[in-house]
Amino acid sequence: MVRAAIDGLKRGLRNCVNGFKANLILSCMRGNDNMKENMETVHLGEKYLGDGICAIDLAGAEALYPTENFRYIFTYARAAGIPFTIHSGEAVGVESMRHAIDFGTQRIGHGVRSYNDEKMKALLKAKDVCLTLCPTSFHLQKNV
Repeated sequence: MVRAAIDGLKRGLRNCVNGFKANLILSCMRGNDNMKENMETVHLGEKYLGDGICAIDLAGAEALYPTENFRYIFTYARAAGIPFTIHSGEAVGVESMRHAIDFGTQRIGHGVRSYNDEKMKALLKAKDVCLTLCPTSFHLQKNV
C-alpha cells in the first residue's frame, strides 16, 4: 500500500508542469494494542525515507491515548534518523506538547492549547518547533 501511494505520488508529480513538490508522511495511530502495527509503519518510513516518504507521525485520540505512551516510536525514529511530527495540544493541555518536544519533534500538529500558555510558547520558540494548525481551529480555541 505504501509503495502504491509513493508510485501514485511520483506519477502525479511527473505530470506537474509548475515544479510542485510533495512527499508523504506515514501516520502511526494512538491505541492500546497496536504497537506492532505502529512499528511496522515506522520501519516502512525508514525503508522509504527520501523515496517519497519524508517523515512519520502520531495521530488519533490524544485524550484517550496520551502522547507519553508512544515514546517507543520516537526513540526508534530519532535513533534511525527519521523525522517525525506529533499531533498534540488539541484535545488535552500543553503537557502532551511537552512530551512531544521531549521526544524531539520539530513539528506539532495542532498545538492550539499553547495559546494561553506563555511558558509553552517560549519553549516552542526556544526549540524552534513548528505548529501546523488550521486558522479556524485557532479561532475556536481562542474563544473557548
